[in-house]
Amino acid sequence: MSEPLRLTAADRVLVIAPHPDDESIACGGLLLAARDADAARRVVTLTDGDNNPWPQRWIEKRWRIDATARARWGARRRAEAQAALELLGVAADACEFHGFPDAALTSLLMRDADRLVAPLRARIAAFEPTHIALPALADRHPDHSAAHIAVQLALLQDGRAMRRLAYRVHGVANPVAKYVLELGESQRETKRAAIASHRTQTALSGKRFLAYATPRETYDEAAIAQRDEHPLRARLREDGAIELRVAKQNRHGNDRVSILLGTAPGIWSAWHLSVAPSRRCDVLDARGDFVVATTEWREEANAWTAEMRLPVSARPAIGYAKLAKAQPGLVIFDRYGWQAIDLGEQS
Repeated sequence: MSEPLRLTAADRVLVIAPHPDDESIACGGLLLAARDADAARRVVTLTDGDNNPWPQRWIEKRWRIDATARARWGARRRAEAQAALELLGVAADACEFHGFPDAALTSLLMRDADRLVAPLRARIAAFEPTHIALPALADRHPDHSAAHIAVQLALLQDGRAMRRLAYRVHGVANPVAKYVLELGESQRETKRAAIASHRTQTALSGKRFLAYATPRETYDEAAIAQRDEHPLRARLREDGAIELRVAKQNRHGNDRVSILLGTAPGIWSAWHLSVAPSRRCDVLDARGDFVVATTEWREEANAWTAEMRLPVSARPAIGYAKLAKAQPGLVIFDRYGWQAIDLGEQS
């Protein structure tokens, strides 16, 4: 059963957008509802969306995209977002752009998580939101799922009551969302105009993105829970070992599992290992690519399993594991993405 999402003047709405345009496509109605309720609102955009070569090639009629061209494209996308946010009732001083590397938030999360998490933690502490909108873990764009985890790490041990509203831009939406925001005709038209402000994106994907200006804007609850449809299962045992299980029927070649654990604010650990059936493999520290453990994948009836002990100084409070190709191809979107690790009962 979906719950109506209503705002009052006492609310404070914070939107986390991985790229310029996500704030309009996914949260345009939420920002307009905050404006109409006279609620405080703020938008944090993590990247400038500059690593976006195909629309840039189409619009600029060029094939080679060098650093100068990318910077120009990123500045253009940032300006589009500022224009869209003005339509959505977000003042210029309530918008911030961090310029993190586009299409590389997962790598940043694994190698230097606090660079991404610390500014989010600081913004949340300063703004004190009652509602925080963040990408869903199941969103197939790797920047979106990485942003989800970064926000969850930023909220680690934050005791303030707030609604965590998870949105999807890429992938199949939940047919029964937790929260539903009803939009009036005027709000829909304004949201549509905000989306259209992102001309660099609507040039090739206008029909798909403008279709988000519907009468209902939906959000899931951003709870830290395992995804039933995911082929990876990960569990932390009481003795501190991590168990992994990868379903055979869903596995394709060249897979890698990434593991990220957070124990306290600013304290995290990250590792990679290959999915190598019936073979021993090294577990590498993601920050320096040095070996921290070895494990062996064993065959079961319908899955490959492995277990390992990793150098964790304290029992983690939050954990995720990702199943993906070790080397991404031309398609940036994840087939499976991240899965929450079952950490058992937390004391």
